[in-house]
Amino acid sequence: MRLFLIAGLLALAAPDLSQAQTLDKSQTIITGIGSVERPAEWATVSLAVVGEGKTSVEALRGLSALQTKLESQLSALVGVKAIDIATSELKVQEVVGSDCERGESYQPRPTLSEGACAVTGYVVTMTMRVKLAPASRAGDAASLAAELGGRGVSLAAFGLNDPSSLRDAAIDAAIQDARAQAAAIAKASGVKLGPIALVSDRSPRPYDGEELDGVVLATEAPAALLAKPPAAPTASVKVTVPPVEETARLSVVFSILP
Repeated sequence: MRLFLIAGLLALAAPDLSQAQTLDKSQTIITGIGSVERPAEWATVSLAVVGEGKTSVEALRGLSALQTKLESQLSALVGVKAIDIATSELKVQEVVGSDCERGESYQPRPTLSEGACAVTGYVVTMTMRVKLAPASRAGDAASLAAELGGRGVSLAAFGLNDPSSLRDAAIDAAIQDARAQAAAIAKASGVKLGPIALVSDRSPRPYDGEELDGVVLATEAPAALLAKPPAAPTASVKVTVPPVEETARLSVVFSILP
């Protein structure tokens, strides 16, 4: 699994060259591609926190107790230097007998809570995201979360605290690639290469959905967190998180000197 952080608009960027003025004989256009990678600095583990009970209150209390245990133990995980835990999507669901017919799940019919449709209990669910650094501790975080009672545990994402620096490096690599190509072509053609006249970013646009790297982790865990007894899973899991990659694709127009 690789996360591609796509290069943004270069400061020198102009409108799409296909819409720009026609190149004259004193110009040449080159496509430069630059790809760089760095080790991931953080990882996100996603899981569901679930509480069950005969009443909604009992189910909510069960969920709250599990949430507290997960947050306490994961925050004290051995080797974790920074952590951010967020929860969302709280849902309280009634449980009825298997003989209760309510229609299709996406458009259930209203029914009275009696007979086969009498409520027998409640299930409360909530999504938890645990963002931690270093990324290499994600395997043990997932193992500990599952051991404590988390459900559907998965490695959801990984990335860098400052992806803009990687984007800048990719753009620089793309410019250098374009320069090398242009120099080789000019030499083979017997012409003199001039300065860059125009640059356009041809990289795919970034995904407009949820920003997984919106929370920047601190370089060190808070003192209160360090004071907790260290926690570790019974079954240690080593996860080799792949590096974060970024690719820039630029159209570069060079001047040809007389």
